[in-house]
Amino acid sequence: MTSPAEAWRGYKPGSFALLALQPGDAVLDVGCGTGDDARELARLHPGVSVVGVDADASRVAEAERHTLGIPRPVEFRVADAYHLDLGEETFDACRADKLFHHLDDPPKALTQMVRVVRAGGRVVVSDADYDTLLVDPSDETATRRILDAFRADLPHPRIGRRLLALLADTGLTGLTVTPYTAVVTTFEDAVLHLREKAGTAVAAGSVTAREAEAWVAGLEAADQDRRFFCAVTIFTVGGRKP
Repeated sequence: MTSPAEAWRGYKPGSFALLALQPGDAVLDVGCGTGDDARELARLHPGVSVVGVDADASRVAEAERHTLGIPRPVEFRVADAYHLDLGEETFDACRADKLFHHLDDPPKALTQMVRVVRAGGRVVVSDADYDTLLVDPSDETATRRILDAFRADLPHPRIGRRLLALLADTGLTGLTVTPYTAVVTTFEDAVLHLREKAGTAVAAGSVTAREAEAWVAGLEAADQDRRFFCAVTIFTVGGRKP
């Protein structure tokens, strides 16, 4: 049976494949976080140079710690997605994964990604459309308020549906759109972060602390009864630089 973590990450192999990496290529992972995807790319493609960048210095430091001793090292750097301190046409491929919904200006970051890719190189962006986030507990009213508060707290909660237009606007060609719906039937909050979303709703005044606690308890009860259901759709869009 697929674990919740595997289900939540199920779109990643397809996004990696769209990079079309070949031995000798260089790939940039923008918003790499603690480096899981960058290390996986290095494992899958031992002849490829992998660089990961993130604006959070603590996450870059953690990525470097996790990478110590692996046979295929990955380079990590602190960098702002809006101002990548990298030369033009340096990489054969560039990717960003669930980054754009956090950004105030996704087109500006995408322009930087395209700038650093060589002619003929690939750009691949994956992100969720959080209007598709579904949770099936007992209290539908609380669910609606909590998920609405979560979406309202994000700069671009619906960026998934905008990715095709964004990449088209940069002049990338051969665009493809791949949808993936992650379905989780076990309440594993280390993956889903639904308690955190309930906390966001409490802070926003959308629900009371008691309502949030009752909502989480309802999720736990649904899990015990094998009725828990959570899903979201992630869209991956890829193209080539002319």
